[in-house]
Amino acid sequence: MKNISIGIVGNPNCGKSTLFNCLTGAKQQVGNWPGVTVDRKTGSYRFKEKTVEVVDTPGIYSLAATSLDEKITRTFVLDGKADVIVNIVDASNIERNLYLTSQLLEMRAPLIIALNMMDMAAERQLTIDVQGLAERLGCPVVPLTASKNKGVDELKQTIFQAADLISLPMAETTYPASVEEARTALAWDLKDACLTGGIDPHWLALKLLEGDSLAQEMADPAVMARAAVLQENIEQQEDEEADIVIASARYGFVSRLTEGLVKKRGLVDTTVSDRIDRLVLSRVYGIPIFLAAMYLMFMFTINLGGAFHPGTETPGGDGRKLAGHGRHLYRDLCQGGSGRHPGCALCRDRQAGGRSWGSRGALRFLGRHRRGICHHS
Repeated sequence: MKNISIGIVGNPNCGKSTLFNCLTGAKQQVGNWPGVTVDRKTGSYRFKEKTVEVVDTPGIYSLAATSLDEKITRTFVLDGKADVIVNIVDASNIERNLYLTSQLLEMRAPLIIALNMMDMAAERQLTIDVQGLAERLGCPVVPLTASKNKGVDELKQTIFQAADLISLPMAETTYPASVEEARTALAWDLKDACLTGGIDPHWLALKLLEGDSLAQEMADPAVMARAAVLQENIEQQEDEEADIVIASARYGFVSRLTEGLVKKRGLVDTTVSDRIDRLVLSRVYGIPIFLAAMYLMFMFTINLGGAFHPGTETPGGDGRKLAGHGRHLYRDLCQGGSGRHPGCALCRDRQAGGRSWGSRGALRFLGRHRRGICHHS
């Protein structure tokens, strides 16, 4: 009986590792991804006489492949070794998390949306039409709270069913006509040059239009030149850089996807962090708070540093610390400590008169002794 392989993909801090632990329990192994030192967490669990192998990918915000974590996750999805990709989404920040989902949809990966942190969404007075979201996406959506182990069994059942069906989600981002025309034309060029390597040519064409570095490594100079021309055409028609046009279309897709499905009930209570931000960023109190914080930091640094340097004058100290060392300087240098200036008038007058050795006087005294000229003062 064939095992099931799944990969968990999601933003940082969306409960990805918590879900991984809920699924695999103690059956975990930690290694490295091929060629890099980034941890690769794998595990497994049994469900209905099948072993389900789980891979926890690094947390990412997009599949732009500008960081090592993004490259690792994207390569894992493109390899197609996972029967199902479980895209874990923070329900309390659903729109921000669905940007990554839009990119996974473009890759035509077999997808399940694990809508995590439903308890936090409820605390923020958010209601989500899970069934409606599943219909718009064209893939299963499972609500859960991994930290409380709620909904995990339902997710296991959905994974089991999806692995047998292997259906692809139907939702797609709608791009401006200039982008669609360029993507179609470039996809044909990639097919003719046999450069797709088993990857969807339309997805690869879109990445080339974005200026993606990994996609560029797969293209030959002729295709790269063609992509540059098409990029320029997009920028002329849209009056914006091609990658920004594409990203804006994805955000528009997410907005339309959640429209009418994600609602807020009443006013959402602000957190302590929100209230602090509102205070320190206000136009009235922001600058005074900033100046007060800088002053306190300055005073703290100077006074704390002065405690560890007894020869350093601190604000308000009137040179008392250096003054305290003046007598030691006199004793060591003028009363036999060095024997060089036993008749120094400056030293003798200062000492006999009991006058205070301020910071300037003490430093001048020491400097003149070093040059051997203090007896001329």
